Amino acid sequence: MSRRARAGSIPAPATKSYVMVKRIKENNMLMRHVLKTLSYRVFGTLITVSVAYFLGVPLEVSTLLGVGELLIKPIFYFLHERFWYKFIRVGTKKG
Repeated sequence: MSRRARAGSIPAPATKSYVMVKRIKENNMLMRHVLKTLSYRVFGTLITVSVAYFLGVPLEVSTLLGVGELLIKPIFYFLHERFWYKFIRVGTKKG
């Protein structure tokens, strides 16, 4: 046994089970990002419609603004979230 193995280090990630677990974790993170995107947009849209309405914009126009925002912003938020997950390592453990 090498000194490294005796020290309790993690073996090289060459096994099939390691790859499978890693793939499952990646899929779970993807689902989490999708659900987070949807919940964020619902609340954000409700806030946008409410603020526009209370600032004097007619309800029809406020609703159209909210629908437009609901269709466009989730795409940009999801891409932003994935970019951070893949490339920005601030506040995460190296792994």
